[in-house]
This record gives sequence, C-alpha cells and structure tokens, in this order.
Amino acid sequence: MTDQSLLANRLAPRIVEEDGSFRTRMLGIAADLKDVIALGRGDPDFHTPHHVTEAAKAAIDDNQHHYTGPTGLPQLRQAIADTLAADYGLGYSADEIVVTAGVQESIMLCMLGLVRDGDEVLITSPRFTTYDTGRSSVWRRPGAGADP
Repeated sequence: MTDQSLLANRLAPRIVEEDGSFRTRMLGIAADLKDVIALGRGDPDFHTPHHVTEAAKAAIDDNQHHYTGPTGLPQLRQAIADTLAADYGLGYSADEIVVTAGVQESIMLCMLGLVRDGDEVLITSPRFTTYDTGRSSVWRRPGAGADP
C-alpha cells in the first residue's frame, strides 16, 4: 500500500469528495501554453510593489515575524476601520474587524460561525470554488451535492 493510499484511507469523506483533479489538469495544460491569463485562483498578475517589499523587509529586520492574535494585528484592524470610515463613511470599530491570512480562511470562519444545521446555503455561479468546500465542510443537507 502506498503512502498516498494510506493517507486517503484516513481522510474524512468531505475531503475525499473534493475533486482537485480537474483543476490539476487545467494547471498542467496552462503551464504548456503561452500568454495564458488565469481567472481561477486570484493570483496577482503583477509584481509586488516596491514599497510593500521594502516594508516587509523592514518588518523582518525589526523582528516583527511572530504570530498575531486570532483576529489579526490590532494596528492593522484599526487602520482598516479608519480607511472604511474615511473612504466609505462606514462606522466599524477595530473590534468588529477580523484579519485572516487569506480568503479561504475567511470563508471557512464565516461558514463555521454562521451556518447552522438546517440552514440552506445558496451559492451563485460562477463562483469561487472555496464556497463549495466551506459549505460541504460545515454542513451538508441530506441528499445534497455540489451545485452544477
């Protein structure tokens, strides 16, 4: 038995049911093509701006590389609240803002925090595939599968 099959036998059904093979095939095909624009994962099509890389280097040099609290850096949350107020007239406090490492984590936290047994989760199409993973990981209505 291979390491791969040993792992597959231990995975929860909700993980095994996720089909990554289509995406994997498409990435392989795209790698062989010229001038392909990826519309799936949200990878930036530009280099990181110089001021951002310089700020990251400065943070590393200043030993600002430790774990944050579960809701993110307080200074960042306050800066987001200030920007929302200044740019959009929205009155959120830093305590109402959560910063995550990425959108997948945010979606999972929203699903885990808001979806209850018996709730129906509607997902539009086209969509970000993480919505499906979040829905199926949190709760599955009997007999329901992924939307077509």
